[in-house]
Amino acid sequence: SLFDALRLLSDFRRAQPRIELAIETEPNALARLTQLHVDAAIFVGNAPPDELIGRQLMRLQLRWFATSTPRRAASPDECDFVVWTLAGSAELDEAWQRTCLRQLTSKPRIALRADTHHDALSAVRAGLGVALLNEAHAQGLRRVPFIESSAKFGIWLLTHPDLRRS
Repeated sequence: SLFDALRLLSDFRRAQPRIELAIETEPNALARLTQLHVDAAIFVGNAPPDELIGRQLMRLQLRWFATSTPRRAASPDECDFVVWTLAGSAELDEAWQRTCLRQLTSKPRIALRADTHHDALSAVRAGLGVALLNEAHAQGLRRVPFIESSAKFGIWLLTHPDLRRS
């Protein structure tokens, strides 16, 4: 996964033992929060919905990674890339990675489109290409010395304003 949600939620769960937690990644999960069908949600991005309140738990810095055994030193024009999306996120769709890729090369070669960060991480480990990955999950991989990515995203715990004091 993109980040360790369970580690982030453990303190929350201890403080609020009566709240039942669920992990959902479908696009309408935040809609259920705004409709009061769930009590809280984790949101990944820099622009949480205005109708919800919450706090930022942490920031993710994504960096370019490749397999630890490079075939040869390569420029971005010579690399194959792996792109991925985060389900339910308007910010972490394929478009933001294409923008990052265009900062590196005018004609990126996309070798694989993955549905999740985990799949992209596995693809990079298998040598299928270079990807923007969370550094915390990239043990054993090699950081690629491309232009430093400005891809930083917040991890937010959000709730409905009506539940603020409950």
